[in-house]
Amino acid sequence: IPSPGAPRLEPAEGGAGSVPSDARVMGAYHEHLRAQGQFLEPQRLVDAVCEAGGALVERGASPWRIAADAPFHAWMVDFLAAGTARAMWASGWDPVAWRWRVLHERRPTVVADNVDLLLRLPRAVPSPIE
Repeated sequence: IPSPGAPRLEPAEGGAGSVPSDARVMGAYHEHLRAQGQFLEPQRLVDAVCEAGGALVERGASPWRIAADAPFHAWMVDFLAAGTARAMWASGWDPVAWRWRVLHERRPTVVADNVDLLLRLPRAVPSPIE
């Protein structure tokens, strides 16, 4: 199970005019995940599985470095931009201009320090409702 790391762009840019900084976009992305209940912290997941009778089998670093020429790069940038667009527009920022600059002018590497977890899930427990 890959747990979301904190994505960033390298090199990072500070933004200009109505184009938000990379730090602002990444902050909005993390807030978007939290608001939707998608932000997993690896240890919280491990604790929940262990409390239910499962176990952590293995944990390992899973660093993602997605270069600008990688096929997955544009998809990842679109994913970040889509997850932040509403918050950016509401705050007066232009996420479309940010996305365009990242894909067509700057072409930075997308980096995420993920953690992969191999978990043994607990046996199914009969539902008390049945």
